[in-house]
Amino acid sequence: MTVEYSGEVASLAIAPLTIAVLKGLLNPIMEAPVNYVNAPIVAKERGIEVKEVKSSDAGDFTSLIRVRVEAGKKSYQVAGTLYRKKDPRVVEIDQFNVEVVPEGHMLLILNIDRPGVIGMVGKVLGDNQINIVRMQCALEKRAGTRCSSLDPMRSSRTRCLRRSNPAKTFSQSKSRLCPNSRAPSIRSAMVSAPPKPRLSSGQVPSFRERSLVPVGMATILPHAAKQVRRLEEQLLAQVNRWGYDEIILPTFEYLDVLAPGLEPELIEHCYQFVDRTTGRTLLLRPDATAQIARTVAMGLTGATLPLRLSYRTSVFRYEQEHAGRGREIFQVGAELIGLDDVTSDSEVIGLMIECLRTIGLQSFKVSLGHVGFIKGLLMRSGLSAHGQKLAEQATARKDLPRLEAILASEHISKMAARAIREAPELYGQEEVLARGRVLAAGDPALAAPLERLAQVYQLLCAAGHRESLLLDLGEFRGFDYYDGVVFDVFAEGMGAELGGGGRYDHLIGRFGRPLPSTGFGLDVDRLFRTVEFPEEGSVSARVDYLVAAPRRATRLLTAVAAQLRRTRSRVVQQTMKGSDAALLSAAVTAGLAQQAAAVVVVGAPGMDHDDVLVVESLAAHGHGRRTGNLSRLSKKMGLADLVAAARRSRRQVKERS
Repeated sequence: MTVEYSGEVASLAIAPLTIAVLKGLLNPIMEAPVNYVNAPIVAKERGIEVKEVKSSDAGDFTSLIRVRVEAGKKSYQVAGTLYRKKDPRVVEIDQFNVEVVPEGHMLLILNIDRPGVIGMVGKVLGDNQINIVRMQCALEKRAGTRCSSLDPMRSSRTRCLRRSNPAKTFSQSKSRLCPNSRAPSIRSAMVSAPPKPRLSSGQVPSFRERSLVPVGMATILPHAAKQVRRLEEQLLAQVNRWGYDEIILPTFEYLDVLAPGLEPELIEHCYQFVDRTTGRTLLLRPDATAQIARTVAMGLTGATLPLRLSYRTSVFRYEQEHAGRGREIFQVGAELIGLDDVTSDSEVIGLMIECLRTIGLQSFKVSLGHVGFIKGLLMRSGLSAHGQKLAEQATARKDLPRLEAILASEHISKMAARAIREAPELYGQEEVLARGRVLAAGDPALAAPLERLAQVYQLLCAAGHRESLLLDLGEFRGFDYYDGVVFDVFAEGMGAELGGGGRYDHLIGRFGRPLPSTGFGLDVDRLFRTVEFPEEGSVSARVDYLVAAPRRATRLLTAVAAQLRRTRSRVVQQTMKGSDAALLSAAVTAGLAQQAAAVVVVGAPGMDHDDVLVVESLAAHGHGRRTGNLSRLSKKMGLADLVAAARRSRRQVKERS
């Protein structure tokens, strides 16, 4: 196999790209998975010789990668590039010049170039209810080129390239052939989704194409950022008072290291990329709990147990564009590791409740359940392993019609199906536990989870949380690693959970020594949308002082600002343009723009270095600035007096808080 790198790409680190080519080549033909780590080893074992060739000349392209594979007397090659540095295109397949978007399902057909072939292909696909989104035809690289276009059916785009003399042709379309279809000289087939529409000249690009921020991501502007940080600080302060120490987790991890703690569905929603140094696959953090489990299992937190850890971080998961949530999720959470009793369960839930009350949230419900109860019902019913997995997923989403369909397809007993259908609808207070015991019918595998749940519920009620609790025997969080008491928290006005958590006694064991653990995570973005913040008019000044000076007094400006900052005041500094006569007016204008509580002017004409002009209660005096009364509103102070007044003001603020 030869990989040719031409143009700009030849100057980059090409080793990861070559490994990616090997992985793509070997994966379809190997029984065992081929990844970025073992691809070179598998290739060597199979006697595949790999050559890398670099060239500065990419012809009509900025960069071009061509892969040539030789087997005996046969040779195959494909070449690709990037348009606008982001849109991939296959531009050559064997001896055919093409322009193919490498997405989804793609059908390749080799046929004799004669009248009626393309029409026959279209008829075969149409007869089988397969729509052609795009078709492209090309001849082998010979002679001149003629170009024509046609639209054989609705919502399709077709481009045809014809050579002047008869030859083989290549055609590509988004479709598939049914087994009984007959097409002339079909020699190969492969599967591409319809390409993104290309803009013609003068056509205005859509909002998404013009957007500079990726879908599902957000820029948090200063005012909101201040509120978000305040939320996080309040939550972490509460967690800290319960004895939890903050841990800062890495933004990305090796996939093969973290994978044991992640379920396959979550791995599919991870953002993955290749480590340029090692060639191994990295992924952006998809789950903080799995990272903490890996950290503890590696012994990085020491041997002392129990461990109480907290975090504030972002997790990254691919979500459908209209799924109702972002792809970067801000979280604050806590994990209690090394204890397995009802007091540790109630501690974590009680801590989460106190966190919510700390940020001013009073009306919310914590839904409590136990994974063991619903899993026990499913196992007892005789469902197949696959059916049980599907039923768990449907139960987690409260998708009762889907659950009903799964139960009907498995042909289990009516009594077992009735108990499973009833469980997701069992929610309320103590009466729920009584009904659960009836469904358990003395089965120890079902009675034990109910007893554990009842004990946790009683402890939380004794702590004064009864009004915030709701028992839900169908509670089943979406992560496979939960295996005990689980919980979600909901609030009025928010159609999704604010957070949740539960017990995961076996997760750390996937990385090493098993340790009983429980914890929770809160979605900061959803909390932000739920909590009421003070009205804009009640917000205090953005800064305490704006210190201003003419350009000739920049050294004095810096010295005065530094002294005020030592008092713990928030200070901005600015040099003023213009005449000395307009110095005070310009300084007050700048202070109003910066939302400063007071303006301090240094270096004014006729003033000593130890004196300053001060305009206080700036917002109230904004009208005075426009009517020329600034000289009466300002007062002359000694710098030492100003600093002393700033210290007194900070002490008063601290005492009030």
